[in-house]
Amino acid sequence: MERKDIGRLVELMSDSFMQDPLYQKLIPDETVREKLLPRYFRCYLGRYFDYCHAFADSEEMNGAIVVFDDSDEHNALRYRFDGLRYELLEYFEVLRSDPSLSTFRKFRKNKQFLTSDWVRGAIDAPDVHLDLLAVRQSARGKGVARKLMEPFLQYAEQRRYSATLETHNPRNVAIYQRFGFQTVLELGSGALHQYCMVR
Repeated sequence: MERKDIGRLVELMSDSFMQDPLYQKLIPDETVREKLLPRYFRCYLGRYFDYCHAFADSEEMNGAIVVFDDSDEHNALRYRFDGLRYELLEYFEVLRSDPSLSTFRKFRKNKQFLTSDWVRGAIDAPDVHLDLLAVRQSARGKGVARKLMEPFLQYAEQRRYSATLETHNPRNVAIYQRFGFQTVLELGSGALHQYCMVR
């Protein structure tokens, strides 16, 4: 996918993650979630698009995958600058969507669930990281996730890299296990939980 596709990708991700446990916990008010998710994903993709690889399942874009390859080289200073700039923009969008500060506090308190920092401590070898897998709600159960996962896993195998991902939805754990992933770390407790998985 290219930068011109970001608008469609934002729409897909907003639809796909609307009922995700992470975003339900961070943004419990559904009206705020409907406003905030497109703004949040636009910031997120703006921040990382030059550093990741994004692929759609088809021209219709019923699903998409965002992957980071550990072997990609980037300008570290620019990466940090972009990170800071977009993090501030994300917080601005959170406040704009919910001026009560309630959602802002939830984002700040649960910031560790919005990163993949756990990978550095769990994997010593190079990895490819599945950052986002989005399947449109109306397209679920039709093989879209498999169509996206298989090339991702082949890419990792060809390079002899580990494949990593995290999910906040306990129902997804069994799905990823069928692709050969194992849970190596569980973060959080109670309503918000992160399953860190490696293959």
